[in-house]
Amino acid sequence: MAEPLEAKTQLIDLFDSLFARLHQPAPQVIAGWLTPLQLQRLRDLMEAHLAEKIVLEELAALVNLDRFRFQAACDLMRL
Repeated sequence: MAEPLEAKTQLIDLFDSLFARLHQPAPQVIAGWLTPLQLQRLRDLMEAHLAEKIVLEELAALVNLDRFRFQAACDLMRL
């Protein structure tokens, strides 16, 4: 069992780490780009279906875009 002073130090370090995360700036989303959540959904689908044919319309629908807006977002992001 940890000494009381050591336990308090660990608890303070934990809170310090948590509060430091609160002060980090939020990820910036640029208009026209895909959000981190949309990119993760796309990655998950592509990894799950590597051996299969995936069409542009399917990818676009996954992130709630039509194929033209999806292509434009990919062009902006150079995907």
